[in-house]
Amino acid sequence: MPIEWKASLSVGDFALDRDHQQLIGIMNNFMDAVVKNHALEERGRVLNDLLLYTKNHFQKEEAYLQQIDYPGLAAHQEAHAALMRQVFEFRMKFLLNPDQPSQDLFAFLNHWLINHIIKMDLQYREFVSATATPIR
Repeated sequence: MPIEWKASLSVGDFALDRDHQQLIGIMNNFMDAVVKNHALEERGRVLNDLLLYTKNHFQKEEAYLQQIDYPGLAAHQEAHAALMRQVFEFRMKFLLNPDQPSQDLFAFLNHWLINHIIKMDLQYREFVSATATPIR
């Protein structure tokens, strides 16, 4: 079942919301590749796309939070670093054993993305609204 973007996931910045929507789209592409039993190379390509987009998004988000002097920036950076470590661990497991059930990986990715948006990113929504400074 694909993940759907909901307005309740909005962080109050168009560019960051668009990034989150794109991340959800890439995750849905990965799950689609798993469900339709696409070639391992295709699953690997989509997983690499997800990692690269996530890394770039985290950098953009952290730069924005620094720009608006968000007081929770350090904790946010720590959460991003931990998530990236976990994602790279899953990627290594996938590379070492590409036949492992990819549904486990998708479940993890689904959980961390939605959980991160709800628990971490929505914490800065009110701060973003108060600053009214769009991402550059």
